Amino acid sequence: MHKVISAHLKKFVTEQSFEQLEVSKQFERFSNFCIVYKFYSIRFDVNNVTSEDDDCGIDGIALIVDGELVTTIEEVKQIFKRTKKNMSVQVIFIQSKTSEKFDRGEILKFSDGVLDFLSDSPNLPQGDFIHQSKELFDLVIENAPKIVHGKPDCYLYYVTTGKYGKERELEATFVNTRNRITDSGFFNNVSVIPIEKDELIKLWLFTYSGVEAKIEVKGYTPYPEMSGIAEAYIVIVPAKNFVSNVLSDEDGKLRNFIFHENVRAFLGQENSVNKMIQNTLISEKIQQERFGIMNNGITIISPNVKVQSDSIYMENFQIVNGCQTSNVLYENRDSLSENTMLALKVVEATNPDVISDIIRATNNQTKVEEIQFLSLQPIIRKVEEYFEAVSVDSDDEIKLYFERRESQYVGLEIAKNRIFDIKEASIAAASMFLERPELAVRYPTQMVEELNEELFNDSNKEVIFYTASLALYRIKLLIGNKKISSDFSKYKWHMLMCLKYIITGEKGPNLTSTKMEKFCQKIINICKNMNDKNLDKFKKVENLIKHTGDVSRDRLKGKPYTEELKKLIHSQRSK
Repeated sequence: MHKVISAHLKKFVTEQSFEQLEVSKQFERFSNFCIVYKFYSIRFDVNNVTSEDDDCGIDGIALIVDGELVTTIEEVKQIFKRTKKNMSVQVIFIQSKTSEKFDRGEILKFSDGVLDFLSDSPNLPQGDFIHQSKELFDLVIENAPKIVHGKPDCYLYYVTTGKYGKERELEATFVNTRNRITDSGFFNNVSVIPIEKDELIKLWLFTYSGVEAKIEVKGYTPYPEMSGIAEAYIVIVPAKNFVSNVLSDEDGKLRNFIFHENVRAFLGQENSVNKMIQNTLISEKIQQERFGIMNNGITIISPNVKVQSDSIYMENFQIVNGCQTSNVLYENRDSLSENTMLALKVVEATNPDVISDIIRATNNQTKVEEIQFLSLQPIIRKVEEYFEAVSVDSDDEIKLYFERRESQYVGLEIAKNRIFDIKEASIAAASMFLERPELAVRYPTQMVEELNEELFNDSNKEVIFYTASLALYRIKLLIGNKKISSDFSKYKWHMLMCLKYIITGEKGPNLTSTKMEKFCQKIINICKNMNDKNLDKFKKVENLIKHTGDVSRDRLKGKPYTEELKKLIHSQRSK
């Protein structure tokens, strides 16, 4: 393996606690992470898109449905319940080799593996990951009438650490692969993409260097000086330039991640308001030229804004209001004229509270469910402050960071496994203290909303989020270095609940109780120092779960298995 790739891989492995995996398995996860991040630039568990088995010629599979990475049947069903009829779907297959050459035989195996995956009667060996991914894929196909163009798009990535010289034989092999997958009839567009060393490095750097854009300006007016805001401008820009330089990546695909802070997802072009926007864009020339006056415009927040006479530069920006307009502009980009203008409100701000105020204020025109303002809730702000306070007195080994806003710690050289966003910290707390780990397995994206009132009560003690995150961090490290079985990642949410009982012997006080701090401290003390005595607590959890036998994913999703674990804990303690 090339030394440069090896250096980047080492950083990834350290951040993700994959030190004890074989190099080939480390590289598979590295490749999968870099490629999937290109489509889904929000925190995700790379294990959920990686095959553990050497079967089928596929190392990674990811399904992106309506901008969301789906990993369970329940998530797919929930998304397709939406009223939209033109959802975008991307199906991604990845094969990774540490070799420094592109091997035609291996490419053909990859092609055969994908075709076998698509078959209703597969002949190649398939492990649990492939089976689960096929179930997700089949459900997506069942909902084809709700997918834009009636079919998903497909991407095959073949990754090596070498240099791709576009040799004639290899080029023909990739073309033939694309034709074979296209002929399956499952996909609208099929792309087969070789990833060489330099391209892989580029993808990796993107995962932590953020995004930037420079757009043409037809005119701008600065706002007067305001507290908490470094700079702010009202800007007039050509719509075509905005689409190509802000909304689109270098491949021309929509940057879905720049809408992460927008509380309202794209509602589709069938939505009545969006239909009106579209009609304006595809109507006669005079109507389109009036677009900038007829539309309310778009609000963008960036930590770094630079304005020149004819351009504006932004880094790590988020569109916090204007998701609908942006998506309709992108969908109708070929209809835009040079005279179609757009009004932007560009704000340079870094204070999370100021950003939250702007998001709430710019999204109060129509009804938005309070769950979508999760990062603005008082309890979440207090949790952030709690993590910061604890961090001051923590050893570097267990220093954790709470990410209230997406990309909050970009560029600060903080290992990703130490950063817990709202979703992960909340799921951990709900699994440990509300004892609902089965929901984390079944509904990882809906769980937080379902337990909203109970979990985010303003009177809850912030320590529950920190304690559960610290325990989860320790579990991931122990699995990563194989002190706990490597296949135990699927049990991590149930392990949190069990660990609480193993350490404290009880369910614990109410989440609002003043006794919670003392209760959680017992768990924190065990998780802070991994000596043999404390490690034994985690090993007891491992043995407890092993006692229940090999548990299927369907069984993990059910409340009965959660109750079975609790009964087993109590029965063993009574002996």
